[in-house]
Amino acid sequence: MGIAMPLAGAAPAQAAPPTTACNTMYSAQITFWAMTCSRPGQPVIGGFATWRNVPITYDQVSTDATVQTANYLRVTPNTDGDEFGRNIEIGLYAEKTGKTTMKYGPRWTELGKDGGRTKAITAGVNPSKPDKRNHTYMLVRQDTGNQWDVLYDFNTVGSTTDQLKVIGGATNRVDVGLEVTGPQHTNVPDIANRMQFMDGNQS
Repeated sequence: MGIAMPLAGAAPAQAAPPTTACNTMYSAQITFWAMTCSRPGQPVIGGFATWRNVPITYDQVSTDATVQTANYLRVTPNTDGDEFGRNIEIGLYAEKTGKTTMKYGPRWTELGKDGGRTKAITAGVNPSKPDKRNHTYMLVRQDTGNQWDVLYDFNTVGSTTDQLKVIGGATNRVDVGLEVTGPQHTNVPDIANRMQFMDGNQS
């Protein structure tokens, strides 16, 4: 038998619903793209997503170009100057070149004013194996300054260096989605994305 005890102190802060949201799907011979986005209308200081590391597989057809799959969480701290400006992305990536050369695993990317940088993630349990287990992907703004920490399975795996200040109003954006280059060569099973964001009140 359990007993529920009330928490002492002030009531928790309430987060307002997003001011803008979108669902987009695009399919062509070269690229398949499906995403949801949220423009919360208040400062966002964290993004959190979970999904299963599923076995993304490819056919054995020889391809000249790299065939890629990305399932990602992306936070754009300030879209005031550009809707797709500086941002941080973390996710699960798979690719193949030629007939059988394949790579699989989590990574994160920072897009800054002078381009992007991408880092493979080696922390956690079996990050480069499709173990069909849920894994966590987090982006959390640091307590001071404008930069963000990147976490995979609650392990800090890096920090940004070139992100803009988070300000009020509808000037930040959180996306979660799937992007496949070469869908005719690719099989992606159900992944079951779940995403949340945290506002400035830590709600």
